[in-house]
Amino acid sequence: MISWSPPLVGGVPYTELKYDKAEVRAVGEAFRRSDPKRQDHVALTPEQLEAARAILDNWRAAHTRPLIAFRMNLQQHVKRVVPQHEAPVVAQRIKREESIVLKLQRLEWLHLDRMQDIGGVRAVVSTVAQVRRLRALHRQSKSRNEFVKEDDYLDDKPKASGYRGIHLIYAFHCPGTSWHGLNAEIQLRTFLQHQWATANEVVGYGRGEKFKSGEGDSRWLRMFTLIGAAFAQLEKTKAITESPKTFGPVPPTLAELRPLIAQLDEDIKFRECVASYGVGFKAIDQSKAMKNRYWFLLRLDIQKRELNIRSYKVRDIRTAEKHLAEAERERESGAIIDVCLVSVHDMRNLRRAYPNYHLDTTRFLARLNTVLNGASASSASA
Repeated sequence: MISWSPPLVGGVPYTELKYDKAEVRAVGEAFRRSDPKRQDHVALTPEQLEAARAILDNWRAAHTRPLIAFRMNLQQHVKRVVPQHEAPVVAQRIKREESIVLKLQRLEWLHLDRMQDIGGVRAVVSTVAQVRRLRALHRQSKSRNEFVKEDDYLDDKPKASGYRGIHLIYAFHCPGTSWHGLNAEIQLRTFLQHQWATANEVVGYGRGEKFKSGEGDSRWLRMFTLIGAAFAQLEKTKAITESPKTFGPVPPTLAELRPLIAQLDEDIKFRECVASYGVGFKAIDQSKAMKNRYWFLLRLDIQKRELNIRSYKVRDIRTAEKHLAEAERERESGAIIDVCLVSVHDMRNLRRAYPNYHLDTTRFLARLNTVLNGASASSASA
């Protein structure tokens, strides 16, 4: 453990890293080996689990300060690129414990201290041209933050799943602090790409399958591949190519994709099922009467179809982080929930930034209907 005291930056007590990276890596290995499907499975005792979570929680929370800097930079770029009337969305989030553990267990080569998307910021804009311009502004920036890598899922390597967007990884430059060198992921996507990604999560919730990890019913996974391919045609980005993960051929034109999507929709009742997930949904928003809120804790009870939103002032970040950890522990008692601590530049954009937590697929279904009714590429920005 390294020496630590709560640092104040602009009056905000951001969490600083209390552990060295060797300790962080060791905790990651413990979580990886706790997977009961492994031959070398080693279960964690309650005491070991509590100690491991203390390190993981601190590792996650330490990424908040770098994220603030990356988000402010992203917001400035967005202002230069996107007209305000188009209402772009800029948001940030800390990766959930469950997602971290599952990723470690799925990717044997990945170490916790090297995971590059513990913290993420995202811009959602209107057009692919704006996405590319934002990418260029970041790459041309004279910021002292270190560029690490880029994953271009638009023009270089669109995923077989249908997911599209551009991811940039940067290391935070802040010498003399434990935040120096921590990585953050900057996601750039259009609203159409965002609608696909959030619908993919909602359907995963509804079916109890991990679509984001490529796990689940192959017919449903293929449906998202085909829809992603159709959306790529609308936005004139690189076509998805056939692979074992596409569960069949992926035609390169909308005219060929439409009948495949329509037939699969009829077979699995895709649109009917997707629309049903939001029926009866209720949001309990505890932040409506509160001003100057910066952090939002989203707790989605999947069985009850109920979202509870708690909000916090910027200086209350450590309280928000504590409540996040407590909410995540509820899963141990059998609660089927999804919890996330996020921040948006405008509270009114909370639902637009995270429609998956509202079980909202209306815009996705509207765009899918447009495709099936004969949309052309010119309608992509509608």
